[in-house]
Amino acid sequence: MNQVTNAQLSAVHNPSERDRYKAQHITFRTANGNVFHFDSRWELDVFRLIRQCPIITEIHKDYRIEVLPQTPHFPSRKWRLDFRLVTASGHILNIECKSTSTAMHADFRRTLENISYFHPTEFERLLVVLPSGSRKDLPRLSKYLRIPVYPDGLMKSATLITGDDLGVFLRSFRFT
Repeated sequence: MNQVTNAQLSAVHNPSERDRYKAQHITFRTANGNVFHFDSRWELDVFRLIRQCPIITEIHKDYRIEVLPQTPHFPSRKWRLDFRLVTASGHILNIECKSTSTAMHADFRRTLENISYFHPTEFERLLVVLPSGSRKDLPRLSKYLRIPVYPDGLMKSATLITGDDLGVFLRSFRFT
């Protein structure tokens, strides 16, 4: 992982670059020339929160995991996680940043169902981070996505959390 401070990051916005969810892509260049690409401003904000956590030793950006295994007739299907975190003790946490509207997308729900069925260990490590201020939407999303809300989830399964709680979660969570 490239070690940079928030002061070293400078943004380059390209309004013409948008994905199917209409999210604006952001490219950040550091003072020493390293480049980071983020799919949205929300993903960048989560990255900044993660970097402040002292127990995180590695941050893997855009980490690919298998959603559906290969069959004789179809290739395997992969999903690109926003972040895969590794702690000093070797524990792993997968982080996916979603807005409330993209979390309600049927494709995302189907992806979560496939991961929970074919790769339960990866599913248990998943933390879906929603924007700050979206607490009112958590019960509805939890029911729709069939995953618990932090702090009720206690990371025995994939868990929904808001940006307001992410910093507290990373500082207090016991990776056991």
